[in-house]
Amino acid sequence: ISTEDVNKFHEIILNQTGRLNSLIGDMLELHRLENTSNTVSGRKPVLWNEVVDELKSQYRDCGKKLQFRETDEAVYVRREHLDSLLVNLVDNAVKYSSGDIVAIEMTHSGKTVTICVSDEGPTIPADQRERIFERFYTISKSRNRRNGGTGLGLSIVKHIATLYKGSVSVEENKQGGNSFTVRLKE
Repeated sequence: ISTEDVNKFHEIILNQTGRLNSLIGDMLELHRLENTSNTVSGRKPVLWNEVVDELKSQYRDCGKKLQFRETDEAVYVRREHLDSLLVNLVDNAVKYSSGDIVAIEMTHSGKTVTICVSDEGPTIPADQRERIFERFYTISKSRNRRNGGTGLGLSIVKHIATLYKGSVSVEENKQGGNSFTVRLKE
């Protein structure tokens, strides 16, 4: 076997190990969320701008422009829940959007925090919008495998929203893409 073939096989093994590691991590996170009591303890103020700065750093080389509405407001949630929610939504937008821009916005209304992540398409078909929050559900198996998804990210988002007595939804936006809206009770 040639050195070139060995290197190619090493790369395949490394990529598949990364996929497996990601799948196991997502399954463990979903298991923890499903087995958490209906109350969330350990809520502390999380400054939105700090979260924005970390996301900017994490997605600097993603090939998309992330647009944020920055604010000095704090969100009263567990930091790891907010991070997981945002990473799963932004990852999907970055992986599947055909456009160049992913917009992330947070607003407050009373004790409800609304987070919206929007992309530029393609639009998720209306008949699949509820199903995409199910475990392992993907619109296209080949697309998911090509982009490295586990089919658990949106299910994790839904469980976090439910834990905070909130909701998650997706709808078509004006750019011809998708807007995922998560509402959390503080």
